[in-house]
Amino acid sequence: MKKYLCVTVCLILTLTLLTLTSCSESNNNAVSLDGSTSMEKVIGVLGESFKSENEAIKFTYNPTGSGSGIKAVSEGRCDIGLSSRKLKDEEKSEGLKETVLAYDGIAVIVNIENTVSDIDLETLAKIFTGEIIYNLCDDALKYNVPGGSVKVSVSHNETYAEIDVSDTGIGISPEDRERIFERFYRVDKSHSKSSGGTGLGLSIVKHAVLYHGGKVTVESEPLKGSCFKVVLPLK
Repeated sequence: MKKYLCVTVCLILTLTLLTLTSCSESNNNAVSLDGSTSMEKVIGVLGESFKSENEAIKFTYNPTGSGSGIKAVSEGRCDIGLSSRKLKDEEKSEGLKETVLAYDGIAVIVNIENTVSDIDLETLAKIFTGEIIYNLCDDALKYNVPGGSVKVSVSHNETYAEIDVSDTGIGISPEDRERIFERFYRVDKSHSKSSGGTGLGLSIVKHAVLYHGGKVTVESEPLKGSCFKVVLPLK
């Protein structure tokens, strides 16, 4: 039995028809699957169809999670591993090959009291990939001074989570602090040009935080550094 890894890839607001990679031969009259729990219903339907046309072949599916499915197929403990993510390079180097079985359709639903009205699909995707924190850390590094430091701290309680990103960089003047969350606004245009900045990073952070019903604030002093604070509700 050849070893396959079937992968589902999540795309925002996208849905395609299901396709299945078939198994051609079986050395022991059995086909075993292991992996993603999110594919349980789909595999259940496909499995019933497979069994109705292959009564002599035993079909089993063990929904233990994506990581477990990848490990099981790499160790030869199942014929098909199911994963809700793409393979990593190191997993491919072990000889595993992925076949896309389906694409998940994701609908984004927000509270009626949400104040965000101009968010685009690209920014929305960056929210779900965690780019909100990446942008804060990236700016802290870009605008730091030689030998400076960047500190990230995370804390939470039952009602909210707080993320602080502070640096010992060039700081932000009071007049610039009023505009840094505007799209394409750059405090130091010469520095942004040399480092590849576009002025969109903090705008993405703001939209992401507002989308989740939170808030972002900044405290900064020129030549001493900045501290960005993100507060996100947990309920």
